[in-house]
Amino acid sequence: MTDTGLPARRAALAILSGVLQKRRPLDAWLDQLAGLAVRDAGFARALASETLRHMGALDAVLRKFIAKPLAPHKAGAASEILLLGACELLILKVAPHAAVDAANELAAKDFKAVHFKPLINAVLRKLAKEGDAVLSGLDRERLSTPDWLWSRWTAQYGAGTA
Repeated sequence: MTDTGLPARRAALAILSGVLQKRRPLDAWLDQLAGLAVRDAGFARALASETLRHMGALDAVLRKFIAKPLAPHKAGAASEILLLGACELLILKVAPHAAVDAANELAAKDFKAVHFKPLINAVLRKLAKEGDAVLSGLDRERLSTPDWLWSRWTAQYGAGTA
């Protein structure tokens, strides 16, 4: 990974934003990795895919630290930046200073998210200290499984097994 890891994180942000906003599959956005060093490409792919895999749980944790949802038309990529930062801290176990600094750098480059930079900084710093405790109290499997799939599993296998 490069010294700052910023190119990898920018690529992960582009992939995550593409999946969430344009509603196309992850693989459709992997061309964002072209031109990155091998380590950066691997980190970007891992960050984007793990964020998507654990998005329900990460979103639930973030809601504990943010009073009201960010309006997408005002926040730009701020929500995606928060999700990536939360994934780095709670799932990938990246050093807090690196994850928070990278999130702030990403926000600084987005003309809407830049206005949410203080919020991103505060939430991720608090998450670095308290996020693991909040995450451990959640039903991560349930939160990260779509409702339609969860209802099929519970109908087929029962609530205890699903």
